[in-house]
Amino acid sequence: MAFTLRVSFHGMCMFVRDGTQALHVLMPTTGGSGGGCCDVHAPRLIFDSAHLRANQTGRDDALVHISLQKKKLELPQVGNALDNTLPGNLANVGQVVGDVITGADTEALASRVLIRNGSCTDFAKGACWTWQGQLQRLSHVVEWSVVGVSGDSLSLPLYSLTGMQTGTVPTLHPIDGVVEMQVWHAPYQELPPDYVIPAPPVRGGDAQHFSGFGILLTAGTTDVPTYEDTACGTLVNPSKYDDDPRSAVTWSCTSAEGEYP
Repeated sequence: MAFTLRVSFHGMCMFVRDGTQALHVLMPTTGGSGGGCCDVHAPRLIFDSAHLRANQTGRDDALVHISLQKKKLELPQVGNALDNTLPGNLANVGQVVGDVITGADTEALASRVLIRNGSCTDFAKGACWTWQGQLQRLSHVVEWSVVGVSGDSLSLPLYSLTGMQTGTVPTLHPIDGVVEMQVWHAPYQELPPDYVIPAPPVRGGDAQHFSGFGILLTAGTTDVPTYEDTACGTLVNPSKYDDDPRSAVTWSCTSAEGEYP
């Protein structure tokens, strides 16, 4: 028996390719001393509670939250081979500090996820921004799927950012052949299921938290997209994540791509 692991990444996540062997999803420290932006973000792993029981055919519509604060989650190194092609709708913010990738620098990170199999299977097209002089849509959700995970359940270890195992995610069971998880990095009030959705910025206003990626970059700072409202025109072929405004608040927590080395 085999199943698909589907993980959607929501909010302030930076995707960094490590050659052809791995993809790092980095969530920067936010708020307080040393934080890259003013609002504290919560890194969370979220899934429907029905995944905790075998042989379920439907969901409970009750969500389990597991804190990923100062933790590293590694997706299983099984299933289909890694295709680390990323959506063109991610803002490329430049080179990431090497010590962040290697794990030597843990202060800059709130959390991280390591991916060594699977591919991007969907993404939010996102809201309309001006980014580095160009008018474009920027994504706030990326979906990753690992097909062909063997067995009838999934148990994932959790590590500290220094690599010591600190616990495990409860054993999860597929529903209709899929284990579905969400990884969020957003302010507490914007997490599901209660989602407080703030008003969008005025046209020409900055992406509210985007500057927080600077703490991960060799430059120490990054350009910030400015909101352009309807200037990109009608969204063609929207993703399911674009159709659901609760999937993440795009103008609050836009995602990004970084470079390494």
